[in-house]
Amino acid sequence: MQAELVFLQVSVEDGHGVFRGDLDRSQFRIFDNGTLQELAFFDSVDTPARVAVLLETSPAVYLIQSQHIAAAYALLDGLSPDDQIALTTYDWSVRVALDFTSDRNAVIRALDGTQYFLGMGNLNFYDAVNSTLAWLRPTRGKKALVVLSTGLDSSSESRWNALQTELEKTDVSAFTVALGGAIRNFKSKKAAQGPQASFQRADVALREIAKTTGGQSYFPATLDDFVKAYREISAHLSHQYLMAYIPLSHDGRLHSIEVQVVNAQGRVLAATGGVTGSANGFRIFSRQSYLSPDK
Repeated sequence: MQAELVFLQVSVEDGHGVFRGDLDRSQFRIFDNGTLQELAFFDSVDTPARVAVLLETSPAVYLIQSQHIAAAYALLDGLSPDDQIALTTYDWSVRVALDFTSDRNAVIRALDGTQYFLGMGNLNFYDAVNSTLAWLRPTRGKKALVVLSTGLDSSSESRWNALQTELEKTDVSAFTVALGGAIRNFKSKKAAQGPQASFQRADVALREIAKTTGGQSYFPATLDDFVKAYREISAHLSHQYLMAYIPLSHDGRLHSIEVQVVNAQGRVLAATGGVTGSANGFRIFSRQSYLSPDK
């Protein structure tokens, strides 16, 4: 089935680091492969969101669970009361621990009751992200994935390739929070074969997941870092605009997307990929490509 609309979730940060929720439809321009598109749909930042939290349950995460679970209050407090949250967990397979709910206490209870498993030989991180994105696919409106993970994966390269394809198609914004604390900062004389090399690959994956979907990646080391990261994620989510346009073609190819924000005079304040024409420090967060379906 051909996709009738290409959906984008866009957040805009000004030069003072404040996410803007006061922009209107006329201030956004969307380009598909360089061609200006007409917005077919636009919704304000007040639209409720569905947020899926994907939590790794390996021993490395168990050692710091008190940090990231305590900090989770910062994420929950920053979201709108109408936003719904779900919790999925994974090690060798992915499980739905809590379906979507607006009950914050239920989310905390689910986090507190998470069971962690011994052994790190079977961590199917890529499949877990892919499965959670597929679970979110039928959901309409604003939707996001918050990944709490070391980023380590024991599967084959083909699983990463499959995830990359899904990332290019999804309209879900993904925010990745690297877990592992002191373990991921371990320095080894045999770094090329040791733990550090694995975490370097994991860091690349965490950054790529966030960048491709228009989210952000975080690498906290302390409880304060976790709190700061979760607060920033909630600020993103509570200031996201939902918009869509009708694609010009269904050619099965990867299309570039550029989002611009303009002022009342039509001057470009910022564009995805960097600030253009101004030193005002505006930044736009949105996916910058999508995989068009075949005819």
